[in-house]
Amino acid sequence: EYDYMRILVNKDLFDGIMVSYSCFGWEIFEKVPSSVFSDTMEVTLMRSRWIEKKDKLQLLQVYMESGYSDIGKLRKSKYKRSTILGLSVGLLATLLLCVFIHLAIKASFIATFVCFVIVCVLIVAVLIWLLIALSKLKKVEDRQYEHRRNEMVLEIEKICKEASSIVYGKNVKGGENGQA
Repeated sequence: EYDYMRILVNKDLFDGIMVSYSCFGWEIFEKVPSSVFSDTMEVTLMRSRWIEKKDKLQLLQVYMESGYSDIGKLRKSKYKRSTILGLSVGLLATLLLCVFIHLAIKASFIATFVCFVIVCVLIVAVLIWLLIALSKLKKVEDRQYEHRRNEMVLEIEKICKEASSIVYGKNVKGGENGQA
């Protein structure tokens, strides 16, 4: 009588994702905490085996799941550029410190003192620049992330609305309501 499907869902995203799956006629059959991941629920869904246009629904469901996967990938890569910038500048500061240590070992006291002052000024300047640049870059990354995520959410909502019209024969509001 029923088709069953098992999925893993992050607890924080559970409600929104379940709303999306309900648009495809799925209902929760069983829900248990994951034995592997503490922040995840293992959910078994069921729906009537005799649902009409199942092939079309399956295709739409693949698109919806792909959208959620893309949102997850987007979230993971949100601060990629600022991380690379921070690591690069940290490496530069380490290099400057190594140059200072090398010169301090090879040079006289006065040369060591002059080199120490120069290196300290350079490190402070680089760190101040880094903090300012990272702050600006993170703001840009946040805006870009939110914009792209909102586009993905809207696409998922369109897919869910189309699935609802197939399953329920009318336009039922569906989607993930900004939960991803």
